[in-house]
Amino acid sequence: MNAKVSCLGPSTNGITQFKPADLLLSGKHGQECVDVTITSPLSQAKEDMPAGSVPGCLAMQAASNKCDKYTALCESYGKAFTPFSVDVCGMADPQASKLLQRIASRLAARDGESYSRCITMCRRRISLAVQQAVAQQRVYLLLPPPPTTTQPPKPAAAEGDPS
Repeated sequence: MNAKVSCLGPSTNGITQFKPADLLLSGKHGQECVDVTITSPLSQAKEDMPAGSVPGCLAMQAASNKCDKYTALCESYGKAFTPFSVDVCGMADPQASKLLQRIASRLAARDGESYSRCITMCRRRISLAVQQAVAQQRVYLLLPPPPTTTQPPKPAAAEGDPS
């Protein structure tokens, strides 16, 4: 599911939107596109991958893939790119951890709260968002399949029926 954010604005033909990010942050050093990715080492597709058995490895691999795909594009528009990759077990890639630390530091300075309280709040919100996403996927898997569009066979005509 993609967020409705066009970090880099409309394309030159105005038809499509460039979307290398879910969030667009503004700060001291300009704008930063942040792409959020949640991975699961528990899925059947990942169970045979060596990265699926090492805690946090899939999150780091997803972050690396996002960087390869979007960093140059964002920089060509004068914006920084940061992947924010976490897995359903609670592991985050190093860039996601640094972004959380920056956000918590700014919250602490703005609100006069302790850094430890702010980082705990940030981590709890991320945890809740991951749990909600996993629950939504589970509900989707439990839904009955949509009805088929094939027509049932017509009943045989009764004796004496002219059709």
